[in-house]
Amino acid sequence: MEFANGGIRSIFDDPDYYAKAFKTWAGFASKFEVLAGWVDEVFPGAIAAKLAANVADKESPLRIMGVGSGTGSMDCDMMAKLSAHFPRIANTVVEPAGSLMLQYKDLAKTKGFDTSGWVWRQQTWRQYMDSRGSTNGIPAGERYHFISTTHALYYMTNWQDVLMEMVGCLTEGGMLMIIVVADSGCSRFWKRFPALENTTFKFITSGDVQQVLAANGIESELFQQKSSVNIDCCYDKDNNKDAEHVADFLTQALHFQKTAPPDFVKEVLSYVAEPECSFKKGGELYFNNDWAAVVVTRNGVLQK
Repeated sequence: MEFANGGIRSIFDDPDYYAKAFKTWAGFASKFEVLAGWVDEVFPGAIAAKLAANVADKESPLRIMGVGSGTGSMDCDMMAKLSAHFPRIANTVVEPAGSLMLQYKDLAKTKGFDTSGWVWRQQTWRQYMDSRGSTNGIPAGERYHFISTTHALYYMTNWQDVLMEMVGCLTEGGMLMIIVVADSGCSRFWKRFPALENTTFKFITSGDVQQVLAANGIESELFQQKSSVNIDCCYDKDNNKDAEHVADFLTQALHFQKTAPPDFVKEVLSYVAEPECSFKKGGELYFNNDWAAVVVTRNGVLQK
C-alpha cells in the first residue's frame, strides 16, 4: 500500500517487520504497564462485575473474543479477572499476524491457562466475518458475551461497519471494549500529517468511535488513560535500529526515514518534539500517547 505522500509504504505490508517494530516500540512505551494497571484497577468494576451481573448462567463457559489481540498480554490479564466470576471461559482469538499469535499461545501456557478448547483464527476481521456469513445483514454464528479489540481498529477496512458488526456479534447483555487513542499528542500528530494515512491504516480516536455509535443509537462509556512512549532514540544518530523501529511504528510507515523525502522526515521529527505532542522527563523526550477504552453493553435487538 502507498501513502498519499507517494512512495512511502505501510508498515503493515510486512507483518514480520511490523512485529519487530512493535516489540521495540513497546519496549520504550509505558503502554503495557498502563494497560496492566488499567486491567487491575478499572476493568474489574467497569466490565467484569457488570458481565457477572448480566450473564445469569455461570455453569456454561463465558464466550469471549479478542480481535487483533497481538501477543495476548492484555487478553490474558483480562481473562484472569474474568475467571474470578466465571470458572469456564471459551476464548476465540482473531489475529492476522502469525508471529504475534505464536507469542500469545506461549504466554497463555506460561500463565497457566488451559487452551485446549480455544479457537485460534489467523485472520483479519473481514476474513473472519466472511467465514461466519450473515442473516439479514446481522452476523450469523455464535454470539459472544465479551469482545475486545485493543489498538486494532485502525487497521480494519470500513471500520465504521466493523464496529457495528462487533456489536452485532454480542449476546443480549454482552459487552464490547474498543481501545484506541484518545484526543492527545498522538491524535494531533495524525491530524497534522494526513499524508501518512493510507488504505491499511486509518486515523481513529475514541471520539470518532463514540460518534459512530451515537449515530446508530448506541450508548457507550468512556474510560481515558494516560500513556507515553520514550522517543528520545529517534534523535540519537548512534541508535539506528531502535530509532528506525520507533519512527516507523510512530508514522506507521515502512523504513520511513529511508524512503520519505528528507524534508518531510525533518518536518515530522521536528513536530513530534513540540509540546503539542511530547514532553521532557529526566532529560528525555516522551510522546504523549494517551488512549481510551470505549465500552458498549448490548441491550435489545439491533435495528437495521
